[in-house]
Amino acid sequence: MTESNGLRQGVVSVVIPTYDRGIRMLGAAVESVLAQDVPELELIVVDDGSAEPAAPMLAQFQEQVRVHRQDNGGIGSARNAGVKLAQGEFLAFLDSDDVWVAEKLTTQLAALSADPELEAVFGRAEQFHDEELDESERTRHPIKDRFLDAYLSAAMLIRRTSFDRVGPFNETTGSGIDLDWMLRSKEAGLHSLMLPDVVYRRRVHTTNTSITNERANKDRLLALKRSIDRRRAAERAPESNG
Repeated sequence: MTESNGLRQGVVSVVIPTYDRGIRMLGAAVESVLAQDVPELELIVVDDGSAEPAAPMLAQFQEQVRVHRQDNGGIGSARNAGVKLAQGEFLAFLDSDDVWVAEKLTTQLAALSADPELEAVFGRAEQFHDEELDESERTRHPIKDRFLDAYLSAAMLIRRTSFDRVGPFNETTGSGIDLDWMLRSKEAGLHSLMLPDVVYRRRVHTTNTSITNERANKDRLLALKRSIDRRRAAERAPESNG
């Protein structure tokens, strides 16, 4: 392992933000990361001001997990805090209620190694109902598509330098955070690849942010509007300089 630009080469830094998440789901998320077969792994759990601190719950993992606690600032703020602490050449993210498949990082690292020009790799997601949902709750929260191409942070592995080029996650929105970042990555010309492999499993339950946040659709529309405004401004820029 070598160091360059302050980054530990070959190391994958994984950031899991969590807020008031019980150990059943949070523990499963952590275990799915620690089960990855990669040479060097750094796992950072950012406790975003949970009422019950996450550190004692994760004591069983001892030195395998670094827990950082901060005042509540939302998912974007927690992810960005984790990125600031991360030392790896590669970055990956996972929500505290979801899990990765065992080959997630191995498959994506192979793709990045095969193409030095490739900046980020995505994969497919499998959605599943939480085992504690009863039949009525499963009916209220149906899964329309079990498998889908996931342009989401949880399905991404990205070079740290490429993430920095796109910029941090939006900290002012409750939902639409991934959409906002993905739109900016497209505007920045991020060279990415969607793999046909399932790389993570998204848990559907009663406290999903997309379910509990009444502003979800509005936040997504605002992300789209910001993207359109940025592109229009970029198109006008040559005219103003001419």
